[in-house]
Amino acid sequence: MREGCRKGVEMLKGMRGGMLEGSDRQFVTAGEWALASDEIQWVLQHRRQKNGETSWRPVCFVRSTRDILARCMREKGVPADDADRLVAGLPPTFDEWLEGSRSWSGSLKAPPLVPTKVPLDQAETIAENNGKTA
Repeated sequence: MREGCRKGVEMLKGMRGGMLEGSDRQFVTAGEWALASDEIQWVLQHRRQKNGETSWRPVCFVRSTRDILARCMREKGVPADDADRLVAGLPPTFDEWLEGSRSWSGSLKAPPLVPTKVPLDQAETIAENNGKTA
């Protein structure tokens, strides 16, 4: 297991139920995968179905670069098309992404639902998944 992913797994062990309930903000989804941020790092999440309930499980935490995030996605088995959609439009580093998300005029320090360089027709947003338009 790579160092970045190992640290994320260690963080999960200390959390109740393995979830960061309410602290991660998803900003793009693709298939069974999503990217979120807790303002400290990017969080790769995987959709889980259990007893008819859907939940998102954090599986990897990356604060450094988009390339490390892409490597984590490969290691976790994210299909290439989904990984491409998830990282599309992300700047090279988390710090650059965070700075850009703070200048957005939406809710406090929240990134846009879709990274600005991704055409809306090429990205699934949380709103679309809920039957709403972005």
